[in-house]
Amino acid sequence: MPLEGVAKPPESPAAPRVNPNVKAAGEEVGINFTGKCERYPNTVASHALLEFARQQHDCEKQNQVQELLFKAYFTDGIYPDVKNLLNIAASAGLDKAAVKKYITDEQVLLSVDTKSREWKQKGVKGVPMFYINGQQAFSGAQEKSAFVKAFKTFAEKYPVNSSTSSQ
Repeated sequence: MPLEGVAKPPESPAAPRVNPNVKAAGEEVGINFTGKCERYPNTVASHALLEFARQQHDCEKQNQVQELLFKAYFTDGIYPDVKNLLNIAASAGLDKAAVKKYITDEQVLLSVDTKSREWKQKGVKGVPMFYINGQQAFSGAQEKSAFVKAFKTFAEKYPVNSSTSSQ
């Protein structure tokens, strides 16, 4: 995917930018998926920013940045280019100069892209991706009942070996 992303086709009643099921599910939890952004994004630098937030701070900071990224793209229609990523980083209290150095470093971007390709080869096509007892279960937003069913199914099909369960 080029850095500038790929243009989305024009929205039409037959081809909405946001799947109606996704829109409805988002509305149930307070997320407004708008489809405003005109391009499908190249997310390598966004993932580098998330990696930076976790490495330099903690998972809470990473989650804060992730929430800001999602709102910017999915609700506000802001494309995740370097300029916009730096503004998002600053709004999360991150040092813009350090973030810029990190998310524009070719080795960092190559590493992030390599990790992405490795996960894709393992079958990960969406996020979040859920694993149960070491087995890939499903991806994407799920109802509570889907988790309960999966826990029961995977507990029967892939029981945890009691000699290794404490490892």
